[in-house]
Amino acid sequence: MSPPSLTRVVRGGLWLYLRDIANNLSGFIYWMAISTIGGIEIVGLTSSTVALAHVVSSFLSLGEAAGLRGFVGVCKGREDKEGVANYFWSTTLFRIATFVPVGLVMIVLGLLGLSFG
Repeated sequence: MSPPSLTRVVRGGLWLYLRDIANNLSGFIYWMAISTIGGIEIVGLTSSTVALAHVVSSFLSLGEAAGLRGFVGVCKGREDKEGVANYFWSTTLFRIATFVPVGLVMIVLGLLGLSFG
């Protein structure tokens, strides 16, 4: 297997860069629309809720996304389809086992009227 050419690497990097620009631009438009519709208080509450959700999900994931990319890449390079499937399903089951119970606890706490604010 020959290494990718510099042109392919640059082209792939350009598409990733354009995707990030589009993502950031759409996020900017979203937050501007939310601030226009709801005001500064809504933006503050929404952004703190999003940040809290990100912190909880990052803490619970234990870095499995980065590990999954690395191990799946190695298995794919070796053309080991069984290894790819094993890593995919073990990560999926891990996410289900961690995120579903925590999500249910957060829903129950919200329905009980408990607030972290």
